[in-house]
Amino acid sequence: MRRAAGLVVAALVCGAPGPARAVLPDHLAQRIEDAARSGRAAEQRAATSAARAGDPTVGRFIESRGREHALTAIDAAVVEGIATRPDLAGEIVAAASRAMPGYGAEIRARAAARFPFLADAPQAPADVAPAAGPQVAARLPEEIDDPLEGMNRAIFRFNDILDQFLLRPIAWFYGTVTPGPAKRSMRDFFRNLRSPVRLANDLLQAEPEDAGTTLARFAINTTIG
Repeated sequence: MRRAAGLVVAALVCGAPGPARAVLPDHLAQRIEDAARSGRAAEQRAATSAARAGDPTVGRFIESRGREHALTAIDAAVVEGIATRPDLAGEIVAAASRAMPGYGAEIRARAAARFPFLADAPQAPADVAPAAGPQVAARLPEEIDDPLEGMNRAIFRFNDILDQFLLRPIAWFYGTVTPGPAKRSMRDFFRNLRSPVRLANDLLQAEPEDAGTTLARFAINTTIG
């Protein structure tokens, strides 16, 4: 009797328990954490390479590639998780947002673009977000089939390898080893390649004088320039 009275008092003091939060299965939680760790590592590598580049333009490009790599990694984990467990879509998105601070809005936007039912779900803070909710889960299929999953994974791995082992070394070499005069020559070279486009634009606008100037400039820069 005394024990029962104690339990009643404790319940009155602590209040009634709130709604239970959905808990992600271990394999989904681990997948999101692994993707977040990979994304943070890519972002850190990009920041280090950008600092060594010595060229602000190249540095910004490297940093943007690092951020895109990080976002792609966590986005792949979110898509895979929702395709496997659509009833936990809201909690998957929230867990990914918690794992990657600063990416929450982009993670939610990409998830909503791929899974339109998420647009109807309430936007709760990342640290207390519930699952998709019964009103959304009732409309979900048991499993979302992605017929292109294998191809998408292969393309993602290819892009990841290409970025890590080819594009990043080229950007680092260009930013740190290539001398300033060579960089200017490269910029002039690629700027000159746009001359045929300007020439076509001048001709389409019936501006023969500008077209002649563009053609002459292109011929000189291509030969003796």
